[in-house]
Amino acid sequence: MQLVSAISVVSLAIGFVLAHTGHDLTNELKERKRWLDTKPRSVKSCSNDLERRGLLSHAIDRRRDLFQRNAQDSLVGVQFAKNFAFPPNPTDERLLFTDNSSCVLTPEVQGLGHFIAGEQIRSDISEGQPGVPLTLEIQIVDVRNCQPIPGVFVEVYQCNATGVYSGVQAEGNGNANDASNLYATHGRGIQQTDNEGSVVTFKGIFPGHYYGVAPHIHILTHSSAQPVAPSGEGRNYVQATHNGRIFFEQDLINQVEGTYPYNTNQQPLTLNSQDVVLNQEAQVTDPYARYVWLGQRPEDGVLAWISVGIDPTVIHPMEYVGNGAGGNGGALP
Repeated sequence: MQLVSAISVVSLAIGFVLAHTGHDLTNELKERKRWLDTKPRSVKSCSNDLERRGLLSHAIDRRRDLFQRNAQDSLVGVQFAKNFAFPPNPTDERLLFTDNSSCVLTPEVQGLGHFIAGEQIRSDISEGQPGVPLTLEIQIVDVRNCQPIPGVFVEVYQCNATGVYSGVQAEGNGNANDASNLYATHGRGIQQTDNEGSVVTFKGIFPGHYYGVAPHIHILTHSSAQPVAPSGEGRNYVQATHNGRIFFEQDLINQVEGTYPYNTNQQPLTLNSQDVVLNQEAQVTDPYARYVWLGQRPEDGVLAWISVGIDPTVIHPMEYVGNGAGGNGGALP
């Protein structure tokens, strides 16, 4: 993981103020810094507790099973990992699948620019979109007591391989004149964590890129899948216990970006080292998902996993644009 200096982060912020469509990052960055200065607990601080309770062993077995179910037949027993050299040795396998990030999600200050409320409860969010297949396992852990949290609604949303979010019509999000995108739903879904490991698994494609931010997947956690009723001012809010983004190692991004249709995207790729929010968070947390290749080519797919630390008692009302689940998305200002 590479970090840039504080001076570099400040300089990179110039020009990235509108990284998300209709989203001013200036206030968000200031608020994030204040919050990160409190040195919030992360999953990493819970590693000993999780291992003592046998949850780490369960996670290793679960990830190995996920790999074997999703890997190309030729790779089961001749497994490939980050550098296409995943060793079949059981000891090394344990080390690989033990590896967790220390991610702890940070609160957003501004409205949710590409968020659409009321999406479908489902695990497969690909909807036939072209791209590198991605299986993503997310475990939710309560950082107050290091316990996995069952029954939490985990919501993800992401752009497609060419940097376009479904359900949103706006400049900078594909063809701004294409109103049909308001009725698209790819890359969005909600699931509830299970009772055994407090885990959800999504199947989709690796996210593409758009101007100003490194490739990422948005993630929110809710105590309920229902959006909050509009306020008296006509604004829509959703209650989130946490809201943040999952990022990926630059080597993985580079491999994916060389494939079709990622390589047709005319927008400049923002490197991890150039993403202001990512570099700010990476100073105190580890927001990168761990991963293993599922074949000998990027097109064969990726299995990624991340453990996310939240405080379920903290509720953030998040303003959003529109509702989804089959249409009625949002047109951004």
